[in-house]
Parts: sequence; C-alpha cells; structure tokens
Amino acid sequence: MFHVVPEAVANRDGKILATKPLLDTPVTIRPAVRSLRELLEVMTKAVSMSSSQTIDLGTLPWNLLNQKMVENGFEHVPAREVLRSVVKSMGRNAVWNLLFNANDRTFYLNIVFIGELER
Repeated sequence: MFHVVPEAVANRDGKILATKPLLDTPVTIRPAVRSLRELLEVMTKAVSMSSSQTIDLGTLPWNLLNQKMVENGFEHVPAREVLRSVVKSMGRNAVWNLLFNANDRTFYLNIVFIGELER
C-alpha cells in the first residue's frame, strides 16, 4: 500500500510553507467490535478533536463499511494506520484521498474501489 503525503502547502500569497500531515495525528481508539464505518467515524472525530481541523466522511462504499465488522483497537498510532487497517479489512483494492473544502474549512475523506475483487 502506498501513500502520497503532502509536506508543504501554498498559502494565499503562493508562499510554500511546511505542514504536518493531518493523518499523522496520533489517535487512541479503545478496542471494540464495530463496523468499518464506525471505526472511520471514531478516527475522524479523534483527529478533529486533537488537531482543531474538521474531518468528515465523504464518498465511501457505505454498504460494505456498514456491513463489515471488525474487532480492534489502536494505541497512540497515526490516524493513517487506522485508515490503512480499514482499507485492508475491506478486502478490495481501493484508493483514498483527503480533500479540503475551503468554503466550509472541512477535510473530506473519500474511499473508492479500483480494479477487480481480490481472490
């Protein structure tokens, strides 16, 4: 699994500034049985609370995420590791992106299937 992670952003004046990737935010999620959707919701809320940046769920394979149950917990790991676990648990090839909407100052997490089903 590959991740493309930004390390800098351009401000309004076009100046390039170093930035800490939002999904590098450490999260702790207590162990529990939950759907993949619930796990993503817990992760995004934890990141939002720790970083003062809002992350919401965007375009996702809702049926799969609601139906697939997992039992796990995470102790002070980057949020990206939780996302990696969700994508692996889906059992399908997928890509994700975290896009920023400047109008409502919110990041949206999207996951989309690609390619064939894994065998």
